[in-house]
Amino acid sequence: MMVDKRLLNLCEDSKRYIMLTVLMNWISLACNIFIIFTLGNFIDLIYKKESLPLSFQHLISNFKYKIKQ
Repeated sequence: MMVDKRLLNLCEDSKRYIMLTVLMNWISLACNIFIIFTLGNFIDLIYKKESLPLSFQHLISNFKYKIKQ
C-alpha cells in the first residue's frame, strides 16, 4: 500500500495512525512466523512419535535451535 505524500501533508494527524498500523503489521508478521514454527515443531514431534513437551521454555529453546540450523 502506497501512501500519497500530498495527502499526508494535508492531514498531519494521520501520520501517527499510519505508523501505528505499520508497527502492528510488523508485530503481526513476527507472531505469525513464530506460530508457524511452533506448529511445524508440534507436527514434527507427532510424526516422530516423541513426547510432547508442554513447557514454554522448551518451545523457545527449540525455536532458537531450528533458526541456527
